Amino acid sequence: MINVLWQGLGILGLLVPFASGVIMQIIFGDSPIYAGIGYILGGIIVWIIGKKWHAEPKRILTDNQTGEQVELKYEHSLLWIKLEYWAVIAIVVGIAVIASELD
Repeated sequence: MINVLWQGLGILGLLVPFASGVIMQIIFGDSPIYAGIGYILGGIIVWIIGKKWHAEPKRILTDNQTGEQVELKYEHSLLWIKLEYWAVIAIVVGIAVIASELD
């Protein structure tokens, strides 16, 4: 059932920004602005990790009997959304948190 929700290390798309937000609040104080900055920093980290992992080359396996080739590539996604796009979501949430606090 878990593989339906995420593949590979796609769960990091939520865990890294959330952990960054919590760490920022622990270090700098209990203000939503710091959580928003943490979400943005976590989103940047997730973007870098996602781009690196999805740039890895595919493995090509060949069946000796039929000569058929199959490409294998790991997918890192959460709820069918690639890891890099979760980074964009985290950054947008971080900006929204900061903007709502500045009003």
